[in-house]
Amino acid sequence: MDRVEKVVYWYNCLQQYLQNSRKRLEILDPVATDVVEVAKQLKHCKAITTELESKEELIEEMMKESEYLLSLADNDHLYVIPADLGDKVTSFRSDWKKFCVKCRSQEKRLERTYTKIRKLEAALDKILRWQNEKEKELSAAPPISSEPHIIKEQLEQIKSLRAIVDGCESHITTANELARSLINKAKLGADSMPPLKQKLEKINEGWKRMNNTITQRLYDLESALKKCQGIEKALDDIKRWLEEKEAQLSVKDPITINDEKLQEQLSKYSELKRDIHGYEGVITSITEK
Repeated sequence: MDRVEKVVYWYNCLQQYLQNSRKRLEILDPVATDVVEVAKQLKHCKAITTELESKEELIEEMMKESEYLLSLADNDHLYVIPADLGDKVTSFRSDWKKFCVKCRSQEKRLERTYTKIRKLEAALDKILRWQNEKEKELSAAPPISSEPHIIKEQLEQIKSLRAIVDGCESHITTANELARSLINKAKLGADSMPPLKQKLEKINEGWKRMNNTITQRLYDLESALKKCQGIEKALDDIKRWLEEKEAQLSVKDPITINDEKLQEQLSKYSELKRDIHGYEGVITSITEK
């Protein structure tokens, strides 16, 4: 094999290698959303980059050899040099450099994505643990008391939890935005459920369920408190009424034989009896509550 054949052989081999490497790189796009799959993509991309670097010496040698042969073309007829050899080699070198830049760019992109997914998955796991903890706390909440002061304590507890949950909403929103961004870039199908998407769905479902539970608990406690306060007020009114009637009964008018005065006494006690009977319904209603 003479020097020209050697340069042409190198060129053809490297050109074929470049085409194959382009196909290998295309497989690594779009970037996955599963940390394990991204790690595999990154490993393959680094392998391509390493192989490209290993070919640099051969390419430099091919360039120097072609330049040398082209410098002899006008004065030496020992070698028959293809007319387009110089253009082909120069064009290849340009394509090679562009592809190397593309490979390194893809490698950096994969490294960034790998770091993002690891951090995001760690954050999602933390959110899931927190959600599970709070849902257990809600499920373990005692029944609503019938004592107003205890209901107030229960109400303060659920309001405190409401404030904590509301304060975490920005973290849920950020996690959704980051995860959706990665999922959209990966161009996943609607039915595809990689681990990242599964965790996100689980968080969103848990978040909705927890918020609904807290809202319902708040409503039930506030309703119970209003009801108890209403009963307390009614009991206070009855107590005052009873005290008033007892005071009236404590004033004992002497029994008289005077028809007119006796009629007044009967009228007074009949009216008091009607008042007592009138309150029986109110007292029954309160005791039933």
